[in-house]
Amino acid sequence: MDNLDRDQVQMGMDVISRAFLALHLILLFLFFVCGSYVMIVVSLVTVIAVVVSFRFAKQEKLLHWSVTIYAAQLVELIFTAIFTGFTGGLQVPLLALTLFIFFCEYVGRTLEYDYLPSIWAAGICAAVYILFLKLGFYEEGVAPLPEKMTMALHLVWDIPMFLFAGGGVYLMVHLVTYSERILTDQANTDKLTGLINRAGYDQLLTHINIKTTTLLVFDADKFKVVNDTYGHEVGDLVLKKIARVLKQNFRLRDCVCRIGGDEFVVLMLGNEMLEQEQIVRKVSRINRELSHNDDKLPIISLSCGIAYGVNEKDWKTMFNHADQCMYQVKQAGGRGCRFYS
Repeated sequence: MDNLDRDQVQMGMDVISRAFLALHLILLFLFFVCGSYVMIVVSLVTVIAVVVSFRFAKQEKLLHWSVTIYAAQLVELIFTAIFTGFTGGLQVPLLALTLFIFFCEYVGRTLEYDYLPSIWAAGICAAVYILFLKLGFYEEGVAPLPEKMTMALHLVWDIPMFLFAGGGVYLMVHLVTYSERILTDQANTDKLTGLINRAGYDQLLTHINIKTTTLLVFDADKFKVVNDTYGHEVGDLVLKKIARVLKQNFRLRDCVCRIGGDEFVVLMLGNEMLEQEQIVRKVSRINRELSHNDDKLPIISLSCGIAYGVNEKDWKTMFNHADQCMYQVKQAGGRGCRFYS
């Protein structure tokens, strides 16, 4: 599953285009007030470029969209520096533009869109900045703006770019963290039943207090006969039914796991020692529900071994004790439970 939704990305591209359009319209107004005719022409060109980007956003052409936005900002920045002496204010917009391209590459890689290579784009931004620092005579500008207008120009460029860069980095961190969480969940989930798998079970044990946990080990009786008689597809359906019945009969805070082929484990968390009679009734109810064949699946039963954590020193020993009890039930004919004493 994609970590990004394509519709959301398209909407995001549209919103960013609107934000840049507003920025360049403000710049156009500012240059008009100052009577900087060259910059008025440049701003008109960049406004047209940003308008064109809306079409690329609608068509989900990330490469064309990002190049258009990137080029429009870079061109306006270069001409603004040359004609108004904006060289000292290039740091924030160029840095924000660099982060913008890196974010576009992340989106492109995630959704398999074409994208502008961020290293090359970042190199161009760095080269522009170094060049203007080297050419110090542009600090005054060909047609410098009044001091108040220069301050306004800094605010118009820097504040939106700072907010955009900060928001973009935050969103990227959020998306990367979300991706890692999804991958971890997938790695710890059994694909067939949707239960916690063996890896997830082992990880859970590191976060659980053994003294307040009851461990139940379940194994399907004569499951090999089901597979041999009806085939593995039916066997898989039976396993999914077992998983569903187990989930329905335990609390939300209890952890139901599939740790092997037809072997299931339930960790009953944070409870005092339940009376054995209560657990016996629960296991009996589970076996009754599995004996119903309204779904036309083969009837199956479970053998269960139980160990109380309050009497155990470590998880491995506790599991072995419950496992031994489960095998004793199977040897006695299955369909029942036994407690480790």
